[in-house]
Amino acid sequence: MKRRQSIRILGWSIPVSGISLVSGIGCNTSENPLAANSQLFSSEQWSLLHRIVDIIIPKTDTPSATEVGVPKRIEELLTNNHLAKTRQQFINGLQFIENQCLTRYQKNSEQCKINEIAEILNLIIQNNQTGTSLDIHPFYPLLKGLTVSAFFTSKEMNNYFNLKKQDYKF
Repeated sequence: MKRRQSIRILGWSIPVSGISLVSGIGCNTSENPLAANSQLFSSEQWSLLHRIVDIIIPKTDTPSATEVGVPKRIEELLTNNHLAKTRQQFINGLQFIENQCLTRYQKNSEQCKINEIAEILNLIIQNNQTGTSLDIHPFYPLLKGLTVSAFFTSKEMNNYFNLKKQDYKF
């Protein structure tokens, strides 16, 4: 699926992110040494966060969100710049997705396919748009904002855009 089509489907207003329903991007916490150092997230939440940010910003001609360290940056931003209530709302959102995986697909989020997690994100987006309360209303806007911000302010993306800028002749 093309990035622009995905954005239209999800109804996102930020044309820099997308969703890849066919990619098998995932995160195995045993391969990720940062998961063991997480002060905010459990290993299951850490793995789920990796998968979600790669749904929002998959690898295309640019690196994926996890390739530029978005999950770690989200943790830093939540820990250092947000109130405990906001951190708890974010964790509640991750737990909601985990619970939906168990309820809908009878498996945990690590066993769910990317498109199954994307369906749950779509449910959250639809409920945010209609005002239906899932008791996690602030989660998705916060997730999207932190993901996009962390992605575009990463050192890797700064280097990427500087290299691209050099390709242009004025």
